[in-house]
Amino acid sequence: MLQGYNTVVGGSVGAAQLSGGQKQRIAIARALIRDPPILLLDEATSALDTKSEQIVKETLRQAAKGRTTIIIAHRLSSVFDADHIYVLKDGGVREHGTHSELLSMRGHYYRLVEAQKSFGDDAGNVIEDPIENLNTCKKRKSSKSRNRIPSVCSSIEQLTLAVEENFCHVAKGDASPMWRLLKLNSPEWKALSLGFFGCVCTGAIMPTFAIFYGEMFGTFQLSGLELKKSALFWSVMFVVLAFVAGFSYWLHAIAMTTACEKLVKRLRVLAFSNILRQPVSWMDEEDSSPHKLCTRLARDAPLVKSAAGLRAGQVLGAFVTLASALAIAFVFGWKLAFLLMIAVPILVFASYQLALISRRYQRRDAHLMEQAGKVASESILNIRTVQSLGKEYQFLDLYLQNLVAPLLEAKKQALFFAAVFSFSQAVIYAMYAGAFRFGAYLIETGDMEAIDVYRVFFALAFSAQSVGQTTAYLQDYTRAKLAAEKLFQLVDRSPEMVEGTAKPKIQGRVTFSGVHFRYPNRPNVPVLRGLNLEVKPGQTLALVGASGCGKSTTVALLQCFYRPDFGQVMVDGHDISSIDPDHLRRHMGLVTQEPVLFDCSLRDNIAYGSPEPLEMDDIVKAARTANIHNFITSLPQGYDTMAGSQTGISQLSGGQKQRIAIARALVRNPCILLLDEATSALDASCEKVVQNALDSARQGRTCIIIAHRLSTIQSADIIAVIHRGQVVEQGPHEFLMELRGRYYELVRAQGL
Repeated sequence: MLQGYNTVVGGSVGAAQLSGGQKQRIAIARALIRDPPILLLDEATSALDTKSEQIVKETLRQAAKGRTTIIIAHRLSSVFDADHIYVLKDGGVREHGTHSELLSMRGHYYRLVEAQKSFGDDAGNVIEDPIENLNTCKKRKSSKSRNRIPSVCSSIEQLTLAVEENFCHVAKGDASPMWRLLKLNSPEWKALSLGFFGCVCTGAIMPTFAIFYGEMFGTFQLSGLELKKSALFWSVMFVVLAFVAGFSYWLHAIAMTTACEKLVKRLRVLAFSNILRQPVSWMDEEDSSPHKLCTRLARDAPLVKSAAGLRAGQVLGAFVTLASALAIAFVFGWKLAFLLMIAVPILVFASYQLALISRRYQRRDAHLMEQAGKVASESILNIRTVQSLGKEYQFLDLYLQNLVAPLLEAKKQALFFAAVFSFSQAVIYAMYAGAFRFGAYLIETGDMEAIDVYRVFFALAFSAQSVGQTTAYLQDYTRAKLAAEKLFQLVDRSPEMVEGTAKPKIQGRVTFSGVHFRYPNRPNVPVLRGLNLEVKPGQTLALVGASGCGKSTTVALLQCFYRPDFGQVMVDGHDISSIDPDHLRRHMGLVTQEPVLFDCSLRDNIAYGSPEPLEMDDIVKAARTANIHNFITSLPQGYDTMAGSQTGISQLSGGQKQRIAIARALVRNPCILLLDEATSALDASCEKVVQNALDSARQGRTCIIIAHRLSTIQSADIIAVIHRGQVVEQGPHEFLMELRGRYYELVRAQGL
């Protein structure tokens, strides 16, 4: 790699460009470097090619000397030399002993070895019971409808299309994010109108209260019956003002909150729908890592409320308050009003400085906090690895280090903000002093009555206080504006790859012609160097080679996740750059080496594989083909059992997850079937059943297989050996064996 040991990898950016074997070897190195007295190997070589596996096995064999070693393996060749071999079934030990002792017993272990021999793979697998974890699966709320996935997909698709159709014109062309938010909120114009009316009313409350308050002083100068009548009248007016104020604040809150929540939802839909359109290469970039994108949707979207919800209404109310107060002041005493007006530009300037300072520091703080959030997210998502390595305090220290810079920035911001805010408040009280002195002078000269001075003073004093409190919201407003800018960046972003629009009939002919490719975030590392491949409809193409040679990259290119730097990738004679990616992917089924389950029921996970609504019989049929139906029905909630990253995935074994992924691929009946180490996590008996099912599923469709276990691809029509991004050998198994080249060496290395 260009930066060698300094190359950045992990969940956000670099991991996507490391093959499964490369990642597994890095994990092995991380385990060996601590020189542990107890070594735990859970399928430690399952993702390695034959040559790498032999090297790593020898390294592990040497590392195991003098320390306790516990091995979990499907490839029995890695446990032949173990001091004790335990065969587990139904959560208990059925047999144990050495390799030779267990063979002589002719029990479960013997049958497993014989099954592997008949299957032609000496790198066999440990027995995996189909109903393991029956009692440990967590009970989750079951799905109420059999067709929940199609109905949800349908409603979401309709919502997304409606939002995009009506609001895509808002996405670009407007300079101010606040103006764009207002336009985006236009469907709620009735609620906004009521909310703004409430804001105007609330803004007029304080000047009106100031007039009433001033009248109290005139009332107190009366006596007798006049005092009682005046006191009763103004008391009633205060009660009326209380009801008006309550209704105005209620109308303002309910209308603005309703409109704002709909705005946030609409903005999230626009941003998320555009994220899903972006190429995978964009997700590999540091600035658009999954963590940062999720942060923008989860944290930045609600911040918009400060610019478009209650806070925006409060700002509008403050302007109404100030305008009303000035009007009252000039009506009852224009001379005193002119004096007090001197403070207005100072307050406006202070407010502007507050907004400027807040915006500047909010941008820095947001950028610095993203790095701290990344460390926290990575640590929590990989908590098992962190705890097994004993690195809790190291990650805590790393998190604290990433919080130092935001803390220093926050201190600087607090100092500047406090200075400007305190100055603005001091100006208000200085205004009071000037008003008292000048008001007394005007009363003395006969230019104003005392009651008029009260009216002018209290109107401006209470209003200035209200406006001064509103300046405290400027920091929230700045956050909201910055959050809106970030979200609109997601909404506005156009995919770097121009998507095709053609929708030809897909029959399954795939051609790679002189393809060169480098990953965008590793432009100096060539992956494919003139790859030439062709597979006809209905044929099976197998790709073999060392880890990192470019096998999985070919599948990524075929699915339009990336575009080749040079050369063409064609399907049925059409360059895939001219084909609608959604149309192309609908005709492909993919099973990867690392199965991914979504946080929903098993039924929904399988149904996600089909672009069309499914009947339950279709889901069951696919599950039976993938040999996972019996396991699912043995669970307390059956197909309604929850799985995924947040719930039940930890209770499913690797083989079970992979069989669910296989069912998800088969349920869409694809023209092109892509299998990237699809059976690598299965035990011997299940592998044989699933392999037979996949062999049956391959009939009549194009199939591209990536495999390290050469026994699974000997029946392929074409076997292509890839070395350093090029095809060095290709042909049927028998032809390649006669060549006695690289493929022959790989086969001999596996003892086939």
